[in-house]
Order: sequence, then structure tokens, then C-alpha cells
Amino acid sequence: MSADSSLGGRRSILLFLLLFSILVSWWLVVRARNLEEGVAAELRSEAKRGLGVRRKQLWNWKKYEETGFVRMGPPREGEWLARFPELGQTFLEYARDCRNKRGPGRETIALRLLGPLSDRARAAVLPVRRFCEAFFGLPVRVLEERPLPEAAFRKDRGQYDVTPLLSHLEAEVQQGELIHAALCDRDLCWIGELDNFCFGGASFQRPVGVYSLHRFGLGENRETVYRRRAFQLVAHELGHILGMAHCIYYKCLMNGTNSLEESDGAPCHLCPVCEEKLVWNLGLDRPGREGALSVIFKDEGLDDEAAWAEAHAARIAGAVAPVTTLGR
Repeated sequence: MSADSSLGGRRSILLFLLLFSILVSWWLVVRARNLEEGVAAELRSEAKRGLGVRRKQLWNWKKYEETGFVRMGPPREGEWLARFPELGQTFLEYARDCRNKRGPGRETIALRLLGPLSDRARAAVLPVRRFCEAFFGLPVRVLEERPLPEAAFRKDRGQYDVTPLLSHLEAEVQQGELIHAALCDRDLCWIGELDNFCFGGASFQRPVGVYSLHRFGLGENRETVYRRRAFQLVAHELGHILGMAHCIYYKCLMNGTNSLEESDGAPCHLCPVCEEKLVWNLGLDRPGREGALSVIFKDEGLDDEAAWAEAHAARIAGAVAPVTTLGR
């Protein structure tokens, strides 16, 4: 056998071994990915079963008057709970774990404006302040407008990242503030938390949050729709700052949502579980709160929400006992 043919044979063997190793590596990667996806699917399935159990436990407890409220159904494909099958939070769990409670010297909501704001967003600031004052029963101070910090801008995405914005806001917190939040009109992302975009983000450990009206103004929508979305977003996220987790029990302002469509399907009111949390934390006058909300809803042309608030105030007035059963 010639030296050339021997060398050619060795090259063929080496090429075969190289191709074989590549195929084996590819097969191992695909197998690992399939196993990972299978495990993730099983975990989601298990979590959904746990979600169902948690709901039935609370509903069977029959602690809450359900008139005017709607129980949540099984999550559908694409909805928040289909993607993130959370286990919710009962009132007792909230009272045990809550780190941000109203108290002497901590009774104010500060709302920082982060510009630039569109004319539409700027016009919504006063209604949002009025709504928050009624919803939380606390004074709201609107702080002067400042530019969004460039350090939070992600050029690769054309969005502002929530994490550095929260750190920026934490440095601004003043004495007397229970909540320090910001309102902006630019698209947000939350690297490491949510893909693509987010409407806002808040911290369970720090009294700060940031929210964007940017996507509410895209396309053609009525001013009533824009304002309702703004009310919903800010109240939902401020609820997170007060330690309230996403609600899994009833249609509720604290439901997690994965799209504008899902968000628009959620109400502008709290369910009885989440209402109990807020009343316990902030010491709210429930009938007075609903009356104040009804006035604001009427002023903003949100007639369905106003009617619900009036009906709920009447139900509260006719109740034998208040919802809250645990002392503050």
C-alpha cells in the first residue's frame, strides 16, 4: 500500500469519527432539550393542579360573600396563569408576610413623572392621582417631571429596563412615603424577568415601582379605554408594592395579565380576598372608598365601573359584619 493511500485512509477514518462525534453531540443536545421541555411541561401541569386545589380550598371555606364577584376559570392558552401557574396568596399569608404597612409617618404615595410625556399621558396624570387617592385612601403627591435616566436605556431593544429604574427610584424615597412610584410614557422591558416588554414593575422588598402608559396609546382607542387602563395598571402595581401577590381566585384588579386583551378583561375593582388585604393594611373606610371611586368613575365616563362601586357600597352597608377578621 502506498503512503498516499494510507494517508487517505486515515483521513477518511478521522473524518468519519468527526462526523460521528458531531451527530452524537447533536443527539445529546436534542435529547437534553426534549427532557428539559418535558420536565418544564410536567412542572407547569403540576402547578396548574396545585392552583386548582388552592382555589377549591378557599371557595369551599365560604368565608367571603361572593355577590358581585366572578370566580376565575381554568387558564386558557396564552393567558398569564397558563404561562405562570402561580399559587396565589390568601389573606392570612399576606398578613404574615407583608413588609410594607401603613403606619405613623408612612402615609403618603409619591408619584414621580419621568419624561418625556405625550400630551395624552400628561392629561391623565391628574385623573390617575385622584383615582389612587380614592383607591388607597391616602394622599398622593405628584413630583416634578424629570427625564428618564439614560443609564436605564437598552439601545439593543429601544426600551428602558425596569431594574435600574427601580434602583434609581429607591434613591429618591423620602421620609413619610409609604410608596414611591414613577409614571412614564416610554416602552419598558424587564431583563431576566419578562420577555419582550412589560407595562411596569414593582418591588416586594422596596417601596418603589415604575409604570408605562406607552402601549395604552398605540392604535385607535377611546379616552375612556386609555384612562381605565391607566387606573388599572397603577393600582395593580401599587398593590404589589404593598405586598399583594397576583390573585388567582376571582376576576380581580390584581389578576396577572399577559396582554392588553387579558388586561382589558380584568375589572377595576378588587375581589373580596384582595380587598380584605388592603383594608387591613391601610385601615380603609370601605363604603366611603367605594363612594369616592364611583364619583371618579362617573367623571371619567366609566359608567359600568361606577355602577359596580355603588352596588358594592350598598352591599357593604347591608353586611352583618366587616370582611376583615384579623387585627392590624
